[in-house]
Amino acid sequence: MNTDPSTPSALFKIRSPLLRFFRTLGCAGLLLGAALPAGHAQTLLDPAYVQTFDGANGTLPTNWDVFTNGARVFAEQNGAGSLNVGNRNTTDSGNTGTVFFTGDVGTVTGGVFGDVSVEVVFSPHTSGNWVGVVGRAQGSSSWNPNGYYALLNANSGFMGIWSAAPANATAEQIDNALASVALPALASNTPYRLILEMEGTRLTASLYSLEAEVGTDDPLATVSVINSLYFSGVTGVHARHGGANRLTSYDTFSITVIPEPSVALLGGLALGIGFLLFRVNRQRSKTGAQS
Repeated sequence: MNTDPSTPSALFKIRSPLLRFFRTLGCAGLLLGAALPAGHAQTLLDPAYVQTFDGANGTLPTNWDVFTNGARVFAEQNGAGSLNVGNRNTTDSGNTGTVFFTGDVGTVTGGVFGDVSVEVVFSPHTSGNWVGVVGRAQGSSSWNPNGYYALLNANSGFMGIWSAAPANATAEQIDNALASVALPALASNTPYRLILEMEGTRLTASLYSLEAEVGTDDPLATVSVINSLYFSGVTGVHARHGGANRLTSYDTFSITVIPEPSVALLGGLALGIGFLLFRVNRQRSKTGAQS
C-alpha cells in the first residue's frame, strides 16, 4: 500500500479543504492548458468583435474608415454580405486601400487593441495583388501606416508579415518581409480564411481553406516571427491591386482578445501553489510529530 504522502496517489487523498481547492484548480489549469495548443488558444474564445458586412450597398459599417492613395480606389459594402475594396479605373494600377475599425469594444476605445487574433474570410484574386489584414497600426488616418501587415499575393505565390505595407509584388518587397512563406496554388474568387495572431512579440499568420477546422487541420500556409516594434494599434483590412478594375471581397472580420496572462499559465501557477502548500503542511506535520 502506498503510504508516502509525497507520492501522487497520496496527493489525491488530501483532506484539507484549502489544499483540495488548489489541487482541483491546478488540475483544471493543466487540462485547460492541454486543450489550448500554442498558436490556437484564442480560437476557443468568443470574439470581442464580429463584422459581417451586411449593410446597404455603397456604405461602410459604423466605426469603419477607408484611406487610399488614389481617388479611384473604393471600399464599400456590396449589399450582399461583403466589403469590396477595389480600383474603379480601367487603366490605372498600383492603388491601395486600407479600411480600419475604430470603434469601442468593452474597455477598448478607438479600436486600439494589443494582444489579439484578427480573422478575415476573403476572396483573393490570382492577379498581382497584396491583400490581407493589418494589426497594431499606428494611426487610422493613412493608407499605409506603420503596423503589422499579414498579406498574401497569389500571383507571386507568397504570404508574409511586414512592419510596413509593401509597395509592390517584387522580389525586393518579399525580401523586406519580417518573414514569408511560399503559398500553394489558390483558386481565384474563392474564399479563404486568414488569421493574424499577435501575442506579445510573437506574430503568426495562417491561411486556411474554409473546409479546414481552425486549430485541428493543418493550414495551407503559416508564417511566424518575433518582433517588438508595435504592441498596440488599430486593425483592419488592406488591399493593393496591381492592375485596373480589380477588387477584393471581404466577407467577415473578427477580433478575438488573447487573455493575459493565459489560462494555462494561471493553471500552472495554481498547481505550483497547491504543491507548495502541500509540502509546507507536510513539513509542519513532521516537525510536530518530532516535538
